[in-house]
Amino acid sequence: LAQADRPLDAKHIHRLLDGAASDEPEVSLPTVYRTLAALEKAQLIEAIPGRAGGLHYRLVPASSAGEVVCQRCGRVEDLNDTPELAAFKENVARDSSFAAADDIRIYTGCRRSDCD
Repeated sequence: LAQADRPLDAKHIHRLLDGAASDEPEVSLPTVYRTLAALEKAQLIEAIPGRAGGLHYRLVPASSAGEVVCQRCGRVEDLNDTPELAAFKENVARDSSFAAADDIRIYTGCRRSDCD
């Protein structure tokens, strides 16, 4: 996950592990799911809903006020805590039935040329 350029789903992680080393014992898909659940419970990784359903995983960022997620390619970019972002979160809380949150997740489309 540390080397991935976007969050990965469990099946993708399983394929990466399966092809990692031919002399290592095979890791089953249920083992991957159990390990991801344990890492998420330990707050080392976070699950992000995927664009076609299912969950995608990434390492928990050291410091983030939220993230922007591309709906097409799944890439995630962390948001820095700025006065503008704080004001936005306060406005959403004031103008809606939702409470203010420490972090925020915004789904949109990215502008990268290799977005698929």
